[in-house]
Amino acid sequence: MHPTLTIALRAAKAAADKLAYVTNNLDVLTAEGDSTSKVVETAIDDAAFRCQKFITNAFEDAKIFYAHESTIPTKENQEYWYVNVLSGSNNFAIGFGQFCVVVSQYKLGKIENTVIVNPMTNEEFYASKGRGAQFNEKKIRCKQRREVADSAIATFAQNGWDKNALFTRITGSSVLDLCHLAAGQFDAVFADVSHPMDLQAALLVSSEAGALSGTPHGAPLNSKSTTALAANSKLFKNLIVSE
Repeated sequence: MHPTLTIALRAAKAAADKLAYVTNNLDVLTAEGDSTSKVVETAIDDAAFRCQKFITNAFEDAKIFYAHESTIPTKENQEYWYVNVLSGSNNFAIGFGQFCVVVSQYKLGKIENTVIVNPMTNEEFYASKGRGAQFNEKKIRCKQRREVADSAIATFAQNGWDKNALFTRITGSSVLDLCHLAAGQFDAVFADVSHPMDLQAALLVSSEAGALSGTPHGAPLNSKSTTALAANSKLFKNLIVSE
């Protein structure tokens, strides 16, 4: 494993442990008088602190951007980290175990390394640019199905784009859907995320596993994109939505 990935994984797991504890004890924590939103807010702050500690212990001068803050990296930020300790907050708030921690490293504005961890299932996905993707220490590749009718597709809404698929799923976490695409558990994903850097992280995993990505209409993505279609090359072409 790339040394930077090792640090990112430790940081992500530290945050994931906090989220898992809160999820497993949500009834107790809210029974003490705090609202669910307050418990979630406190969990995010604590998880972010744990994550930051691992990164700054290894990289003392590391610049870290958080998804729950308004600050966005600029061209002057040549090397930095992106952290989202709770991607899938709606699922987290109801105790549904499809949410994750995202930790990524950027250089010159391009994502180089990323780790995505599901606290409830202990699924760990990671990828380095040009070095492939792994799931719990095993290299992964996306499936090579060609026909939409034979495919399992994850989507974010009943939009009709996937009406000819074998079956569809809406999990509430497009980030994890793209990771499961990389691991061969989905054949294609129509993704929609709240932060573009979450999408970049998940697409690094899926692309390093052999998937293509673009807008649902087949156009290239950009640094601000929050929706995407991803699949293997043959299936991708068959799923492109007409304007």
